[in-house]
Amino acid sequence: MLQTKMDTRALEIDAAFSKNALAVPDIMPGQAIAPLMLNADPAATRASTGPHPDYISWQYRTSDAMDHNHMLAALENRPDGLYRLKGIVLTEKGWFDIHAVGGHTAVTPVHRAGETALVGVGLKGRLSLGAVDKWWARVGSTDYSQQTIAN
Repeated sequence: MLQTKMDTRALEIDAAFSKNALAVPDIMPGQAIAPLMLNADPAATRASTGPHPDYISWQYRTSDAMDHNHMLAALENRPDGLYRLKGIVLTEKGWFDIHAVGGHTAVTPVHRAGETALVGVGLKGRLSLGAVDKWWARVGSTDYSQQTIAN
């Protein structure tokens, strides 16, 4: 079985199957594959479509380098309600890709030039954009450990 998101034939894929003496697969609708793969009917388990929660976003840009250790400390102490944070940050140690969601944070070195750019997302009513501004402003401070966040 070959599972794909495609709903139309791709001639290059069909040619690869034929070249290797394999039968060209049949395309089945997604509803037919889900019970085979998941032993469940997604339509039967889908939650009711109530109103979608309101999200708010926070953005930050600068051409200044951030303090690397302060950045790491800040990422470990994100404001309540900041569910996702993603972007590229310049520190004195170079460029880093930042990805934070839930309790997971990844900081990966990258080769890049330009400016620091971050985007954060949270639920409206649970995330204070002012608190996020104060939180991230601490990254450039000289004494990160002595500052507190007010949500």
